[in-house]
Amino acid sequence: MPGSNLSEPESGTLTFDEAKELLEKCYLELAQYKACQTDCNIRNFILLPDRKRLMTVDLEYMVVLTDEKLLNFHAVGYPQDLLGSYLRMQKCLRFDGLLEAA
Repeated sequence: MPGSNLSEPESGTLTFDEAKELLEKCYLELAQYKACQTDCNIRNFILLPDRKRLMTVDLEYMVVLTDEKLLNFHAVGYPQDLLGSYLRMQKCLRFDGLLEAA
C-alpha cells in the first residue's frame, strides 16, 4: 500500500494544521456516506504519497450512523482525539532522534 501511516516517521512532519485539515476532511468525506471510523488510532490512517490525502484502514470498526447530529459530532470529535495522539507521536519521534526538532 503506498504511503505511510500517521504513526511512522515518514508521516511525522505534518504541521498541526495540516494534520487537522487532513483528518477532518477524511471524517467529513466518510460522513457523506453516513460512515464513521470509530477506531481512533493514528495507525489506521495512511498519508498518501501526494501528502494531500488520507486513507483510512482497519474498517471492521467502521459504523453507519443515521443520526445526523451524532454523525457530525463524531466527524469533529474523533479528529481532535487523533490530533492529540499525532502530537504525542511527534514528541516521541523527536525524543528518539527520528524526527528533527520543530
